[in-house]
Amino acid sequence: MPLKKFTTHFFSCLRAPAAALLACATNARAAHKDINPHGEPVPGDPLLACVQRMQCEESVGAVFSAKTKFNRIHDTLAFPNDTFYENGRDESEKIPSDANGFAPVYFHRCFVLTRCVMQFHKFAQFDPHAPKVSEEGYRSLIRSICRIPTWRAAFSSERAVVIPGYKNLRDFSAARQLLFQREIGWWLSTYFRVGNWRMIYPSLKSFREAAAQKIAERLDCGELQAVYLSLFPRMNHTVVIYDYARMKNGDIVFTCYDPNYHNTASWLRYDSTVRDFVFQKRWFFLGGQVKLMRIYISPFH
Repeated sequence: MPLKKFTTHFFSCLRAPAAALLACATNARAAHKDINPHGEPVPGDPLLACVQRMQCEESVGAVFSAKTKFNRIHDTLAFPNDTFYENGRDESEKIPSDANGFAPVYFHRCFVLTRCVMQFHKFAQFDPHAPKVSEEGYRSLIRSICRIPTWRAAFSSERAVVIPGYKNLRDFSAARQLLFQREIGWWLSTYFRVGNWRMIYPSLKSFREAAAQKIAERLDCGELQAVYLSLFPRMNHTVVIYDYARMKNGDIVFTCYDPNYHNTASWLRYDSTVRDFVFQKRWFFLGGQVKLMRIYISPFH
């Protein structure tokens, strides 16, 4: 083939993919005007938009657990760890027109978010028919709940802290996102938790088996179980387990709330053959075996 003809043919083949790539980039830059299926603005940054799509994928876990009375949609926060939005939502549920580039200003808080979800599930009660209170009133309520030690027994309905004007935690945190982010806790202190240092020690197979059975027992008793997943030093993360299913081969598949995927459920499997825990693939983890430690069960865990 003559060089001129080859060159013409070569660039004509590249024209379509290049046009598609340009269109994709253009759409990505304009994506901040779009709303995803969960009612959230799509980031303009292509990478952040890709991560958000992964967070919005349909999950395979149960939405509601009869064991723990936990609803993955109603009883979780309306924003994830690694939040891409600087602005929260106002009382009218309008999304801000200027999202300031969707900077990732809320990160390193998986411990904070799991603790908050557990505290509201154990110690709070919502009354949507009661009149709403002031911003300072809600600030005081959030602080009082988040200061209760997570390992305490759940409050009775008579003792629970009442949140007026909202149906559930998702509803409350969607309307008061910035207030939550400012008041539920700082990330730095979680790095110095006493129980975190267990990640450097070896984990015996007998301990893993005992941990899996203990988690299942506590779930049967109606208690959420927060666990610390570590692949030191590459991955350190926390999730809240709210349900499980026993497989015929002896494995146990746990269903979790993952604060990095606030709109979906994730799974954590105890492999009875090798007596080890396997966490599913996530955007921050390639998937595979992890070390598991139960947390928020005492001042030392």
